[in-house]
Amino acid sequence: MATAHVWNVFVPVNLLGDSSVLLIGHVDERALSVYITDTQTLSVENESVPVIGEFTTSNVRTRSRRACSGQRSVWVNIRKSSTNVLASRLYRAGEDGPCKCVTVLCDPSDLESSFVFQRDDSTSVENTLSRLLLVYTPSTARRGQNGKNSVKNCRRFIEHIFAHLIRVLIFTFTIVESVLRLVTLKWFWSQICILAPSILNNVTFKLNRFKRIQGSLIDSKHRSKLILLDTCSQQFLDTALGVVLMLCVMSGSNADVIATFLMKWADDTAHYLNDLLHWLMGAPAGLKLNAQLTQYMGHFFLYHVYLWSGYLSILRPWLGWVIWTAASFGLLGMSTQLCLVQDIISMMTLHIYCFYVYAARLYCLQIYALSSLWRLFRGKKWNVLRLRVDSALYTIDQLCVGTLLFTVLLFLLPTSLLYYTVFTALRLLVLSFHGVLTVVKDVLNMVPAATVLLRLLKSKCVTGDVLFTVLHDTEFQESDSGITLSMQVIHLPLPKLYRLAQTLLKTDPHLQDQHKYSWTELLKKVISGDLVYPWVNPITSDRKEKES
Repeated sequence: MATAHVWNVFVPVNLLGDSSVLLIGHVDERALSVYITDTQTLSVENESVPVIGEFTTSNVRTRSRRACSGQRSVWVNIRKSSTNVLASRLYRAGEDGPCKCVTVLCDPSDLESSFVFQRDDSTSVENTLSRLLLVYTPSTARRGQNGKNSVKNCRRFIEHIFAHLIRVLIFTFTIVESVLRLVTLKWFWSQICILAPSILNNVTFKLNRFKRIQGSLIDSKHRSKLILLDTCSQQFLDTALGVVLMLCVMSGSNADVIATFLMKWADDTAHYLNDLLHWLMGAPAGLKLNAQLTQYMGHFFLYHVYLWSGYLSILRPWLGWVIWTAASFGLLGMSTQLCLVQDIISMMTLHIYCFYVYAARLYCLQIYALSSLWRLFRGKKWNVLRLRVDSALYTIDQLCVGTLLFTVLLFLLPTSLLYYTVFTALRLLVLSFHGVLTVVKDVLNMVPAATVLLRLLKSKCVTGDVLFTVLHDTEFQESDSGITLSMQVIHLPLPKLYRLAQTLLKTDPHLQDQHKYSWTELLKKVISGDLVYPWVNPITSDRKEKES
């Protein structure tokens, strides 16, 4: 009695002709698959060659049962009808009848030419195409594929060019990173838990990506070649856009015009901050604030605005040259220029960041003190060892002092809260602009330009799916126990292929040393008064706290 399992018999479309031959191939009993890789004439049968079946153009089966003996546990009979449709019968040793099987006509060269399919020796059904590549690539190479040698040689030549380009990019970005580390004092910022400038993080990110690509070139995986093409094309597109922006800034006196605009914006910002602080020192929106505290905080922040105006007067003569120099970084790509713009904005809004830190620390201190005093009223205290709230006994003096402190802090809280709300809103506005630049920069760094171009040209290099078509023939309809399918390699939809290429381009997110918050985390930090980074590196600071 034949087994109920269904076997797959894969037959290359160009392998079988019009003459009867012996079939050479590979049998994978775990995956229930038979792969026909070559043929041999009937007159010569070499015992060292793994013959697993026979192909004939007639309806006569000559070896169906007799061949499943000795070392052959599986024997395949393939016949061709008058309409050139194949049908298979598969026999296993120790079984009475033929097994159910599906004949799949495929073209291994189409799978081999695609960069999307990857080789994998897994036995899951999803990796059938990967196993096809593992089986048919060596046999395809042995047969030569004479008609496609010129195409393969051209592809190898292009791959060698891109591989050398990666080495040039690694050398260039290594020099740039070393210079930036020296100029920006990276070692100093890392010691005090402050993030390095965005331009240095971006250059380091690109350098690490290029090194990872160079390391993956040792593998023969097709997806490594696709990553190589996408990385080089992405850098070419990034550099082209950066050069265009560089020429626009450097032409004529555009750098001085931009510098004048930025200085006017900074002066206007300082003027608006002065007006805002004077408004807060009065009765903003009719709110009755603590007069002494609001006057003290208002004059404190006004003095910082005065210092900021002096800093702008020193920066004014040099800003045009700084912008002109920043534009020259377009040779490294527009993403690098955007990072430099982020750093310039951080310098121009340093006073807003200082205001936010002062107000946030004062607000956070008051909230923490009020929460502790509130537990005192309820006869509770925070157990720092067990990280929980326990009951506690307090004396009359402790309750009296706690009541006085709670009353003072509670009535001072509206004033601190108002200043904290205003400066947090300004800080979040600056961070929103930073976020827009970061999104644009990430898009530029993750554009698989080569994949998109090859997909638009309908190249076989980016085919990533298969289409099966049932081949019908009335001659085998009643006599054969399986069906015949034609497997054709097709293209993935452009959005799906784009997401796949972007996934391959992504590297370790910690390379950029960025910390991104969810909306819930951001809201919790704003309410509790915790600082919203990225000026302070939370990863490094948390690590140092654990070490201490």
